[in-house]
Amino acid sequence: MKEKTIQSKIMLHASKSGHVLFRNHVGKGITGKVVARAQSFRNLIAMINAIRDRSGRFTVVQNARETTFGLAVGSSDLIGISPVGQFVSVEVKKPGQKPSEKQKDWLAMVTRLNGLAGTATCNEDFDGIVGDEVL
Repeated sequence: MKEKTIQSKIMLHASKSGHVLFRNHVGKGITGKVVARAQSFRNLIAMINAIRDRSGRFTVVQNARETTFGLAVGSSDLIGISPVGQFVSVEVKKPGQKPSEKQKDWLAMVTRLNGLAGTATCNEDFDGIVGDEVL
C-alpha cells in the first residue's frame, strides 16, 4: 500500500473521532515571477533561470530563488487538532519503514510541548497516538 493511501485512510478515520488533520507537504522549490514559457529549450537559450515544469515545458522565472514549504524540515505528514484543541502530529510510514532523525526530533518536540505525536502505519497506530482524545 502506498504511503499516500495510508495517509488518506488515517485522515478519514481521524475525522470520525472529531480530529481535524491536514496534509503537510514539506519540500523545496523555485519561486519568482514567470516571464516566459516555451515548448522548446532552443527558444530559451538566451534566457536565464530556465526550469522544466511537470509538463516537460521550460519556464523562465525572473528573480528566481529557492524556497521551502511546509512547517519545517522533519515536520510530520499529517498535522491538526484533537477534539479538545490539542496539537496532533502524525508521521505516516509504510509498514517496516522508520522515521528519519529529523522526523524523530520533530515528534519529540511536539510531545515535549504537550502535543500528541507519533508514527503511524495504520488507523490503529493513530488511535494509539491520540489515546482517549475523542468526542
